[in-house]
Amino acid sequence: MGFGRGGGSPTASSADAEVERLLRLPSRPTAILTCADGQAAAVYRAAHRLGLRIPGDLSVVGFDAPLAGRWMDPPLTTVRRPLPEMAATAADMLLGLARGEHPARPRVELGADLILRGSTTAAAA
Repeated sequence: MGFGRGGGSPTASSADAEVERLLRLPSRPTAILTCADGQAAAVYRAAHRLGLRIPGDLSVVGFDAPLAGRWMDPPLTTVRRPLPEMAATAADMLLGLARGEHPARPRVELGADLILRGSTTAAAA
């Protein structure tokens, strides 16, 4: 789901309108994964306006909002990327390149953590 126009930053009202349009579809989603906590908040607002229960009618997962999500109602399930480790790895690689070294591993994969909270449940059969 894309929010806003032309790839720019969405406004709260455009995000709310897009989410509400999505949740009014005849075959509406049972779960939404957002890319930011502001988008998750828009999903919460739209679900509330439409009388949908989170997580009973709709599961919501955020991304990179491990702290803010815990104060939402219900607390937001989120995916946390290891940002400090990502930054340290990138800096080490960049410094090595600056010294003329080739990276031992040109691609590094770091895991992410799923922080389960109250905004998700098993899908209905």
